[in-house]
Amino acid sequence: MTKMTLDTSILEEDFEGWGNEKYEVFNVFRDYLGLEQRAEVTSLLDRLVDFYVEGYTERRIINDMFISVAEHTPYSSPVHRKLARMVQDFEGNEKRKERSKTFLRPEDDEFRGQLLEDIADIRVCPLGAVQSGLDPIECANFDAFLANLMQVGFAYDLSRLLRYAMQDAFYQDHAPDLALEPSKAQEMLDAWVLTAAQWIHHNSKGAHEIARRGDDKLQMADWIEWRQEFQKAANDQKYGEECRKVASQAADLMALAEKLVVRKSDIYCEPFVPLT
Repeated sequence: MTKMTLDTSILEEDFEGWGNEKYEVFNVFRDYLGLEQRAEVTSLLDRLVDFYVEGYTERRIINDMFISVAEHTPYSSPVHRKLARMVQDFEGNEKRKERSKTFLRPEDDEFRGQLLEDIADIRVCPLGAVQSGLDPIECANFDAFLANLMQVGFAYDLSRLLRYAMQDAFYQDHAPDLALEPSKAQEMLDAWVLTAAQWIHHNSKGAHEIARRGDDKLQMADWIEWRQEFQKAANDQKYGEECRKVASQAADLMALAEKLVVRKSDIYCEPFVPLT
């Protein structure tokens, strides 16, 4: 496991009211992300389970920490991959599953559903972020985490979220939004494209496989069109330098995914004929 670190600055505003518990939960997260050997994962995550009330599924402080770390971690950071793995490990933790059982329906384990519900509640667009006093780049940070959650199999509606992100980045008329917050227009404009790019940077393989199979939300024609849109953004001076660079990388990753499939299909092996 790769060692990573967290800064306590992420606790300053987002965790008012949690008292000392926020630091204890934060320390578990920091220790997990600092692990270099998976042998310690179970005992470490057992510490988080102590924040559960017996027979009750409340875990808001833990969900809040997952969300806050995701929002404050730069979108290009490998922390997002490890944070998604932490979600997966915590869901599978036996002590957590036992503590999560309710008195009325002990077979219920609502961790996944509640975390996804909290994610849906907190997720905002760049305009919403600005109007809430947040940096719109947090939208890209958060979707980098979501893309990694999809990759580890924690959630499965990748094609829908991918389409929404591309729609916001390339087809939505943002002029009214930009007019509402003109001082943040550049940051918001970049954030829509940067957010869409995270679904390619962090889960291009999964997205491309869905496009190849085709479903009612995503086809290869969409994939090719989105690749072209990223390339257009990469060459468009209305976007900032970093945004153009990330868009170019996304277009390259999409093109590479297409080429790898073509190369595999070109490989031909003579059928095996046994000697007689």
